[in-house]
Amino acid sequence: MATAATEQRTIIEKGPRRGTPERIEVRATVYQGHDVVHARIHYLSEEGEWRPSPRGFSLAPEIALEVGAAMVAAARQQLGE
Repeated sequence: MATAATEQRTIIEKGPRRGTPERIEVRATVYQGHDVVHARIHYLSEEGEWRPSPRGFSLAPEIALEVGAAMVAAARQQLGE
C-alpha cells in the first residue's frame, strides 16, 4: 500500500563519464499507487541543467533492501574488507 507522503531524495555525485558530469538520484516515491525506490542517472546538459537519462530503475522497497545489501556485500568483497 502506498504510504510515502513526501518524496525523499538522495543525490550521489559520480563525476564525468565520457566527458559529461553525471550524478545518481535515488528517490523513495509513489508510482501508480505503489511505494517504490527509484534510481536514475542524470547528466548535466549544455544549458547547465541536470536532466534524467534513460538509465534507471525502480524497485519495491523490500526488494531494494535486498539489492542494496547484496551491492554492499559485493563492494566490500571488491575492496577486500
